Amino acid sequence: MNNKFLVVDAETDGLYGSVLSIAAAAVSGFRIKDRFYGAVRVEREEIKSEWVRENVFDHLKNAQTFYDDEESLLRAFWEFYLRYCDEYAVAADVPYPVEAGLFMKCTAFDEEGREAHSPFPIYDIESMLAARGHEKLTDRKKLVDTDIELHDAMNDVEISVRILEGIYNGTI
Repeated sequence: MNNKFLVVDAETDGLYGSVLSIAAAAVSGFRIKDRFYGAVRVEREEIKSEWVRENVFDHLKNAQTFYDDEESLLRAFWEFYLRYCDEYAVAADVPYPVEAGLFMKCTAFDEEGREAHSPFPIYDIESMLAARGHEKLTDRKKLVDTDIELHDAMNDVEISVRILEGIYNGTI
């Protein structure tokens, strides 16, 4: 496999709720070549999940672009995704249910036209770590020795890129 990945992370209102933010990085040679980072304009009290209100909401302000609704965010992400889907493998850390659901929602806008472009497979970083002998849901920040905040979608993408590089180089 080549080392071209489109690393994706999304934040949702609960595991199966609406998409609040999406970050993605087109990575070649484990260097980020292009990024997408968008979020929906939402008020704290609109978020149903207490955990998301407490752990994710404050990070939404870090997005590069803001959208009025989930559909607009999903459509913008899909445009970014299409630039890379033929050449880059999609990877996400624990992609089910959040990132798998993200792609299902994107595809649902035009199932016939988008099915052929849907990621198959989505490479699962958690499974790669398990195959290398790591415990379930090993602390990601410790794996890459960083103190950046989790649950900011772009930060999570950057950590995932570092983990992928470590897996491929045999250091993680």
